[in-house]
Amino acid sequence: MFDVSKIQTEVSGLVGFRQPLNPDLPILDANNLESRSGLIVNDNPLVKIDYLKATEDYLNLNDAQFNTQLINKQKDSIVSVCTSVFNSRDFIEQSLTYRYANNKVNAETLPVGFIGKEITVNDRSDVAFIIKRVLLEFQGTGNIDLMLFNSAISTPLQTISINVVSSHQEVVLNWKLDNSDTTFKGKYYIGYLTNGLTVSPFKRDYENSKVMSGYENLNVNTSLVLGHNTATLFDLNDVDYTDIQDGLNLDLAVYYDYTNFIIQNELLFATAILYDFQIACLSQYLSALTSNREQRKAEELTIRIIQEIEGQQGGQGFVKITGLRSKLTRSIDDIQSEIKKLSDNLIGGKVKLFTLN
Repeated sequence: MFDVSKIQTEVSGLVGFRQPLNPDLPILDANNLESRSGLIVNDNPLVKIDYLKATEDYLNLNDAQFNTQLINKQKDSIVSVCTSVFNSRDFIEQSLTYRYANNKVNAETLPVGFIGKEITVNDRSDVAFIIKRVLLEFQGTGNIDLMLFNSAISTPLQTISINVVSSHQEVVLNWKLDNSDTTFKGKYYIGYLTNGLTVSPFKRDYENSKVMSGYENLNVNTSLVLGHNTATLFDLNDVDYTDIQDGLNLDLAVYYDYTNFIIQNELLFATAILYDFQIACLSQYLSALTSNREQRKAEELTIRIIQEIEGQQGGQGFVKITGLRSKLTRSIDDIQSEIKKLSDNLIGGKVKLFTLN
């Protein structure tokens, strides 16, 4: 899995165009002229700016709109290539923090402070998690301001005000914590301030109800910071682990995340993105050629474009042409082979990937 929006933003500009000499053609902006890899999309002689402009759905695009269309095409190719490379199962594990039945009879008396769950991710760089939802188990009614902190930042990453109206209440969060931000790793704290609460968490004093689930890649503990009463991160030295219940039953999902790997190793993907982008450009105006007034020339160009995309077998007077689609497939195989080498040789905090055969 990867964050589509982040890789589109960060990897865009990896390949680019060269401005044609014809002054009547659209002026390409800096974003489309940028090519951090040095690979140029219209170095392919069939990928022409005038063809692309002439076959847009809206013919009266101005230069700014046309530039936006080109950037969007590149972003689509970035996602297409990354999806093809990372095509194995992403999901690792998912579980509620507590899975055993609880007898909701006795309530906790909370001290003043911050109480909640401390979540620590293991040292693998390709693992992320989502706090999908929280099941609230409180006696009484009232509001709770649920906050999520990372140990690197003093202000909450997320805050939600919840009106507790029942003893078993589900709140969907979908808070994603991945390795594409500087706050990843360290410790996460999800909880609330107890001062002024009108609700009380139920004790987990029935049989195995207080036994917490074990996670392969996460370590989860109930934590308490006595006396803390502001919506800011506390002194980590003041964190104590406690048997006092916080009423929070988290639904945590752990998955492989390659967002940061893609961003940090973008050049590995450049050639494949170039081929995918060129295929997209050729495919765009391929369909429009059938309406060309010069039907014969259109048919000849159609055949040439199809050969460029799909290739042509040699023999019996035909020149063998290796199509862009075959080149793209080979490039994706090369990327996967390089990633396999990395996964075999690099461990710990740099990169360790396990999804490719």
